[in-house]
Amino acid sequence: MFLLRLCPHLRARGHDVEVVTTEERGEWFERVAARVPTVHVETEGHFRRCRRPLRVGRFLAGAGYDMVFLNGDLPAQQSLTMLPDRVVAVPIIHSDRETTYRIAAANADAWNLAVAVGPKLAQTAAARLPHRPVVEIVTGVDLPELTAWETRSVMTGDELRVLFVGRIVQGAKNVMLLPEVIRRCRAEGLNVRLTVAGDGEDRAALAESVHELGVAEHVDLLGAVPPEAVYLLLLNHHALMLPSFYEGLPLVLMEAQACGCVPVASRLPGITTPIVEEGETG
Repeated sequence: MFLLRLCPHLRARGHDVEVVTTEERGEWFERVAARVPTVHVETEGHFRRCRRPLRVGRFLAGAGYDMVFLNGDLPAQQSLTMLPDRVVAVPIIHSDRETTYRIAAANADAWNLAVAVGPKLAQTAAARLPHRPVVEIVTGVDLPELTAWETRSVMTGDELRVLFVGRIVQGAKNVMLLPEVIRRCRAEGLNVRLTVAGDGEDRAALAESVHELGVAEHVDLLGAVPPEAVYLLLLNHHALMLPSFYEGLPLVLMEAQACGCVPVASRLPGITTPIVEEGETG
């Protein structure tokens, strides 16, 4: 999502932008490729762990880039010393995970500036890298077009429409809590309906849980949706659920607020607390 926002912004200002992937193409490759030129650096043969940084470094060094943003990419981080001195290297710290901090710290003397997307991330990174510059740049979100509000359904009646948008991954997003929340709400007499928009490794397990808890008729599993469909979903739901175990700075919370959809999120100090003020903005 960071790339989907940054690349069009830079291109609109006359910069040539190219996205390079190294580990694997991944589920977002085609979506990014539809918006900005995208290249995948293949690594073949034996000793992949050794050869991948070498191949990535050779590619980056020979591509003629003026600036390289590193979005948690270990092979690119490992190959920074291969870049010409004129190339500005900027690692992005996008998640409050040990792996993210460790990757950003690799070859710390070879990059120019680290950017953290939220307060907690900036504080943690600065403490771990006291000899290197770290700045906090909070990513913003777009406001819905005025015409989009006209499409908002008149949400009358007693049905509370709740939405989850994100990767269906238990280890990060705590998605297996969602069916139990709906079950308990309905057991308390609340007419709640849940929409889940997203895909991921735990989608099948989530669908199974929905049926086991007897709430299947009150849950809509949409699968992956295009980015342009997210605002329409937010505009047509009352509340957004984000029970994550960890995040960076969840843009979906700000997007929900922009669309009048009340966020209900895990309290993660310095991560969700800068966005959600208890009882006021979520």
